[in-house]
Amino acid sequence: MRGKQLAGATDQKLRVLLTYKGSAPAGSEIQDDYISLNLEADGRPEPAATAVVNFPVMEGEKALFIHSLDAGDNKAREYLLGVIEDFARKRGYPSVYIHTGKQKKHFLKKNGFKGISEKPIARKVLEP
Repeated sequence: MRGKQLAGATDQKLRVLLTYKGSAPAGSEIQDDYISLNLEADGRPEPAATAVVNFPVMEGEKALFIHSLDAGDNKAREYLLGVIEDFARKRGYPSVYIHTGKQKKHFLKKNGFKGISEKPIARKVLEP
């Protein structure tokens, strides 16, 4: 897959690697524990961005919650956020939530997130 230019490099091939962890007691449904995502660019020893996504119940429904989203630059952060949002849309989630502790307010506002009361959580309603 060809992606956006990252950190001054030109025409890099980007990959998003998913590590899924789920569990289920015998005879019951699978409980999604988390997915770890790494955005990797050819020729880089470290991921350009990483994220951990959980699936808790929030506001009365099962939600996609971005527990962490870390990147060296905003282009990589926005690229991986776009992948997560596409993942959520394809699986029928009407919105995504993010932990705001390590995110800059400008980044959250620019990407359509709105804070939830006094919790360190923001929500973005997804367009279909």
